[in-house]
Amino acid sequence: MFKVRKIEEKDNQVMKEIIQKSLKDFDLDQPGTSYYDPQLNNLFDFYNHENRDYFVFVDEDDNALGGSGFDEYDGKVAELQKVFISKEARGHKAAYQLINQVIKAAKEDGYNKLYLETSSRLKAAVHVYEKMGFKKLDGPLKNANHSLMNLFYIKDI
Repeated sequence: MFKVRKIEEKDNQVMKEIIQKSLKDFDLDQPGTSYYDPQLNNLFDFYNHENRDYFVFVDEDDNALGGSGFDEYDGKVAELQKVFISKEARGHKAAYQLINQVIKAAKEDGYNKLYLETSSRLKAAVHVYEKMGFKKLDGPLKNANHSLMNLFYIKDI
């Protein structure tokens, strides 16, 4: 049985590995992606603040298999961040469950829109975002946080 819970300190290393492995699988292990984000070393501390949060998808033994979070982007707009799922968790609707939890938490924190930046190389992720009602933008809302990302989406929440 899988479930979603808030990130805990014990999840830091495995989530860093999931994120970096996923990016490497799509040749996105380079500057301009979240591969080199300094907060990857301690996602728990980074997201353990007001107006941001991170959730993990865990198995019956409480092992993190994926995650997703949000942080303030601009006023009432939050940014969906670091949606990455391990190969073991794919096919279990993990991304949908994580994003739904992010939407719920972001709304509770007073945000009314959720923005994201992604790459056209991440076709499965793009499919999930579009299926969940994210609308494609012509470009970033302001300067892109990760320069290699070439697709931008927003959703009213």
